[in-house]
Amino acid sequence: MLERVAAWYDFGMIVQTNDRPSWQFSDGRASPIGVGDAIAIKSNAPLVDYHYGIVVEVPVNEFMPIRVAEANKGTGVVIVTIEEFGQGQSILLARRAESQEHVELIRTRAYTLVGKPYNVLSANCEHFAEYCMTGEAKSATVLLWSIIATTALTYGLASA
Repeated sequence: MLERVAAWYDFGMIVQTNDRPSWQFSDGRASPIGVGDAIAIKSNAPLVDYHYGIVVEVPVNEFMPIRVAEANKGTGVVIVTIEEFGQGQSILLARRAESQEHVELIRTRAYTLVGKPYNVLSANCEHFAEYCMTGEAKSATVLLWSIIATTALTYGLASA
């Protein structure tokens, strides 16, 4: 399961290189943004570390925006520009596709879910990104909070 951004991939930040946005890594490497990249921003939501999305379109020129699929509380799964996704924050590379075949599978999964309603426990942004990348809708955040809640209830009831 993809547990946290740092566990997914080496942190990469978006920079402009050769008139195209690219990922810049701490060791100096740069790599073009690609379809199938799982990306993240720090979340403003309580109890949640990151908000995740999937790059679904990278245009051939700088005049067209990069498009990202994301799952949001108010809208469900939608396609937005990378600027809308980023909300003015630094965008991090969370994980990359393993092959061109994987890229197509990720993109297909993302587009298939457009319009699906949001559910914090079973269809949040982490479930969405995990499903697009692996075919399994999992959320380490939901799992963590369910363990904490179960433990608190168990010990709370046992000590009552």
